Amino acid sequence: MDAPQSVSGLLVVAGSVSSELEPEEKWRKLMSSKALRWLMPKSFRVSNDEIVPAKEELIKMVPLWYNITCPVQIIQGGQDRLVPAGNEDYAEKMLVNASSVRVYRLPKENHFIPFTRPELLSEALLRF
Repeated sequence: MDAPQSVSGLLVVAGSVSSELEPEEKWRKLMSSKALRWLMPKSFRVSNDEIVPAKEELIKMVPLWYNITCPVQIIQGGQDRLVPAGNEDYAEKMLVNASSVRVYRLPKENHFIPFTRPELLSEALLRF
């Protein structure tokens, strides 16, 4: 979005792209406080640092979707409990200037598509 001239293709795998689909997890901000942060494993702290500002960042991205002009492929699992199905529909709707958009809707897959379907990612990348 920031440098579309530098990108020749975009692959989105289980990507959180819709602010409206971001879950309301009020406990996350509480767990970011210095008093409680040390109680969390490092992997959770890193994840939390990414998720807390996500909704606001996704809202800022809304007018930037217009900048994407390259071919785009989106892979989304229907059983994803971290990034819910529907994000792929939002991206497809927003990609009005992409030269092409291909969406893979995998109704039985969860968030871990790179581990459960690595061949699909390889095929998608080779299509570029």
